Amino acid sequence: MPYVISWIVTVGLLFLMFALAGCAAAAEPTAARLTFADVVTAFDQAILQGQARVSKWPLDRAIRLKIVAEFGALENSALDDAVSMIERQAGLDIRHVERSHDAEITIETVADLGSPGVRIHNVGRTHATFMGASGAMQAATISIVRNWGQGDPQRIRRTLPHEMLHAVGFHGHTPDGFESVMSPNGAGYGPSAWDLLFLKVLYDERLPLGTPRLFALPIVCRLLHERLVAERNASVGDLQLKGSHPYCTGLS
Repeated sequence: MPYVISWIVTVGLLFLMFALAGCAAAAEPTAARLTFADVVTAFDQAILQGQARVSKWPLDRAIRLKIVAEFGALENSALDDAVSMIERQAGLDIRHVERSHDAEITIETVADLGSPGVRIHNVGRTHATFMGASGAMQAATISIVRNWGQGDPQRIRRTLPHEMLHAVGFHGHTPDGFESVMSPNGAGYGPSAWDLLFLKVLYDERLPLGTPRLFALPIVCRLLHERLVAERNASVGDLQLKGSHPYCTGLS
């Protein structure tokens, strides 16, 4: 009998251990499974790839924003939040103006976007222009399909920051599934901790405007590494902060 009781207790303990392990794995955030190379790659895809150099707005002047879109209260609130977030994280000064010809960034509504493409819900598109070698952004037009929100607050709060980030220097998208508002098919709504981090790094004065992409990547590695170590933000997971990306070999 003592042998049977001991066997039952042992089996029960093993079952409990497996159950606890399963719960811990389920609770582990997706971001914790990322590597530092994944983060650098996501930054590169969202901001640098497809561009010859770092392209963003200069910080020495205000950016004028004109809204000619047919927006309701939900859309205007989401846009205000997106603008405030960009101003806080990037240090930009974005001011609303009344006349379209005075504006560097214009938001308009359109009947449709034409041919389909890799766009967030295929309801928004941003066309940005910048000066060649300097990389200084000059203008951006955000086109939103009319009645796109359909009263869905989550859709509204995903699309507007997505397009606004395009308008301030995010020229691409993060990989599918990356926890970011810049992932066209990713989960979640609204800017993530990664979006805030990437915006801070893009507008860090140590990443000069116009820097060629291949020279910019080692700088990006250092800045991302520095901020991840300093902030230890639980939202971005517990990464192994080693220089595993080809352009991050100088990191320890």
